Amino acid sequence: MTTKKIFPGVNDLATQFNCNKSTIWRWVANGTFPKPFKVCGLTRWEPEEVGDVVNTAKRERDEGEAA
Repeated sequence: MTTKKIFPGVNDLATQFNCNKSTIWRWVANGTFPKPFKVCGLTRWEPEEVGDVVNTAKRERDEGEAA
């Protein structure tokens, strides 16, 4: 069975993080969010890189609660 990989766009990410598209771009600009790539004129993100950002935030949260 083949798993289909979905590469989210800025609208998808804004919905996922419940924020405005401009917030996603601000995070990219200040380096807290991964840079996207372009394919066939579409701007997309690597799902694993987005997941890494979420996992890092969770880890930092958990370390802060333990302190």
